Amino acid sequence: YYSDITKKLYETEAELKAAEKAVKEAEEQKAEAAKAKKEDASKVEDAFKARNAARRVYNEKVVALRKEYNTAVVNAKKAFDEAVAEAIKMKDTAEEAYNTALKEFTDKHAEGFHITLKDGDNVMTVSSAGDKHLENIGREYNNFLDSLLNFWKI
Repeated sequence: YYSDITKKLYETEAELKAAEKAVKEAEEQKAEAAKAKKEDASKVEDAFKARNAARRVYNEKVVALRKEYNTAVVNAKKAFDEAVAEAIKMKDTAEEAYNTALKEFTDKHAEGFHITLKDGDNVMTVSSAGDKHLENIGREYNNFLDSLLNFWKI
């Protein structure tokens, strides 16, 4: 007996049918294995697509959050810089007024003077014996001490 499926000759019909049955069962098992493999691959592909979709959402959210964060930082820095500039302007105006008042006082009392300035814990003494050179040295020394005291108050 000749089998078109196995392309072999068999002594009996029973051998032929058994061989063909074995080939068909092997083909069915192979087809089922291929189908299972395809289903498993499909699960992996679905997970891959879900992962990529999640990454896209993540990237979009992170970009939006970073943009929001950077905008908030820029706005906070701008507000900070404006407040600092305002404080510097106020301090510089007061420093200029103090220096002007001190100069007017020292010019008016060129014969010599001694003045102690108090404001809370800040105390400063300015004095002159009438010598402009000594007055400048004293003023510089007092300004230096005042800046040291103000430095530790910050």
